[in-house]
This record gives sequence, structure tokens and C-alpha cells, in this order.
Amino acid sequence: MDEKQMKRLECLKQTVDEALDTLDKAYNVNKNTVDFYDNLTSCLRTMREDLIKFKARVKGERKPTVGVFGCPSRGKSTLLNVLLGVNILTMRSTDGTTRFGTELSYKNTEQFQVTVKYNNKAPEIRNDIPEDKVGSTLTEYSDESKPGNLDISKIEVQGPFHSFLGNDMVFLDTPGVELGASKEDKNSPVNHDFEADTNRALTILSSVDVVIFCMIHKLKERKDAVFYQKKIKGQYDPINVITAADARDEGETNNDIKKKVQKDYGLLTHRTVVVSSKEALKKIKTARSEGREISQMIAAEFKGENLEEFMNLSNMILKEIAKTTGNIENRIRHFEELYENLRREAKEKNFDIGALKSTPSINKTIIDMINKGLDKDEQITRDFLRKIPPVQRTYVGLVKYIRKHVPGE
Repeated sequence: MDEKQMKRLECLKQTVDEALDTLDKAYNVNKNTVDFYDNLTSCLRTMREDLIKFKARVKGERKPTVGVFGCPSRGKSTLLNVLLGVNILTMRSTDGTTRFGTELSYKNTEQFQVTVKYNNKAPEIRNDIPEDKVGSTLTEYSDESKPGNLDISKIEVQGPFHSFLGNDMVFLDTPGVELGASKEDKNSPVNHDFEADTNRALTILSSVDVVIFCMIHKLKERKDAVFYQKKIKGQYDPINVITAADARDEGETNNDIKKKVQKDYGLLTHRTVVVSSKEALKKIKTARSEGREISQMIAAEFKGENLEEFMNLSNMILKEIAKTTGNIENRIRHFEELYENLRREAKEKNFDIGALKSTPSINKTIIDMINKGLDKDEQITRDFLRKIPPVQRTYVGLVKYIRKHVPGE
């Protein structure tokens, strides 16, 4: 990351911090705007956390992330269960069962740990959950009839996954995305807010290193194709996964399915695979019960139209991870665009969260530079600040003055 990119990243982080501070202090939220306020705050907090993680990723201090996206009920969680080698994620047919981002990472333990993060209270940590109970635990937190669950911003699951991709990456399950969906969607068991889900998913989308987009080739309704064209294609370089291949017509090949879907989505064939996660899970379950190593089993037994492209998917993911740090400019731009989109939506609701900063704030620059060059004793810091002439109190002037007078700068 060059100096210019680092500056943009710092400006964006400061912008998000100040926006959250403004929302926390300046607004009296009424009943008509409380849902939007909560969603906006949640998205900004997630963005702040993702910016920190992105910086750590570029510096080689964090594992790469693989995010799975798509409209509701497109097989995202089922595909992730295959990639993780365990059947723990909720796979119900009801739309909107994944309300928040679920982060999944390997930990060398016998059982699983689930950490639930909230917007307005301390995290809840549940340890020593058996594999066959993780799914019901996650379903419990997805129940929107429980008021406390509406405050959840994110869930983290750590444990003994059996991924054939290895243990050095983090997976993200995301809310279903849908343009134009209403809160009163007829497929949802409650008044589900798909707009809020979409905003959460877009926030997560900007933070991941590898984007996987799921679709089903037999659906008549293609709202997901609209989302793909407007929000994914041209902005990201996704790996496209056409799921439910076991429901293919007789004699239909993978190439036939790709051509059928390509017209609606504008897919790149070499970036697209056709798979049946349902069949893959059955084979993984059998192999584990027999004590066989998953990656070897997949290489040997994932044959035929429904399974063979899992190996292509594996190679695509690993190839993308190898080049993720080369996409720094695009990633920063996506963060900036996402913030501006949130700002426009906020303005429509009469919330002013502030424009994107073009230079770091003076106060932040002073603090950073003084902490580098001076003893951190509070009185020394105050004495130093008093000595700075008023004429120097511009961004450029302060930086020049501090660099001249602060030891180490």
C-alpha cells in the first residue's frame, strides 16, 4: 500500500468514526426513522471493523476472507457447508433466515465457539457447542420474533472445520440481497426488512478478498440477475456458482446450464461453475463417518456433472487468494463508494453523517505524530500543544511544524 492509498484509508476510517459519533450524539430518533437509524449505525460499525481488518490483511496480519453472496434461498449456506466440510449452517427454504454476517474460521478445538456481537450491548460467547448443535444455535439467533435478536450485528463461529481448502482462510455467510424487495415480502414469516439485509451484505461485500455469487438456474423470477448486473458485475470479479445442479433436466450438461444463465446475468463462462452442494454434502458426511481425509476423497470421488466442478471452484478460490493484495486500489474505492451510498440514503432520511474526508483530521494527525515523537506523559503533550503558534494551525502548517520540532519525526 503506497502513501496515497494509506492516506485515503485513514481518511475513510476517520469519516466513519465521526459519522458514528455524530449519529450517537446529534439525533433524536423517532419511531419513523428508528429502523433506518439502527441499520445505518450497524453498517457503519461493520465498515469500521472491515477497514481495520483490510489494513491488517494488506500488511499480512490477517487471514484472507471468502464471502458468499446472493439473493435469498439461492444455496449460499449449503455451499458454505461443503466448503467448510461440516453441516452447521441453517438451510431452511424460508427467505431471510440469514439476517447478519456469519464469520466462520478454523480453531484447533474439539467443539465450536459461537460469539454473538450486538450493536448496543457486550458480545455473548457460547463455548463447547457440539457440531450437531451449532445449526440449532444459529437458528435460535435468526428468530426475528425475539426482540433481542434484532440488535445482532454479526456472529462469529470458530471450531474444527474440515475444509478441503485448508485452514488458512475465513468464510463469510451473508444476508440475502434483493433490489426492490419490501418489508412485507410474502415469503418471509415476519415483516422482514430485505432492504436492511441488502445494505448489510453490501457492507460485507466491500471487505472480502474473494467474492462468490450464488444463483439457481431454474428460477423464473430473476431479481437476483438485476442485483448482479447493478451491484456485482463490473465492480467486482466474482466467482459465479450455479447451484442445485441435481435439479437439471435430463441430458442437460453444465455448458447448457451456463449458456442458459449467461443471458440473464452476463456471466463470464471461465468464472462460472455448476454444482450440487446437496450431493456433495452427502459424500462428505459419508467420508467423515468412515474417517477418510476430505480433500483426498473429493479429488478421487467428485465425478460427474453435479460434482466435478467443485475442483474448479477450489482452484479459482485459491488463485484469487494468491492475488488479493494486488487489488488494493479497487478495494479502497469500493469502501469509498459504499460510504457515499450510505450518506445519500441517510440524507434522504434527514440524517447528515458528513462527506468523505479528503485529508486526515488535524487532531488525529497531532495525536499520531506526538505519540511517535514525545513521551506520552499527558502534561508534556499539553505543554507542547500550547507552544504551537496560531499561524501554524492549518493542516500543512501543523504537519511541517511538528516534523521540525518533534524528536523522531
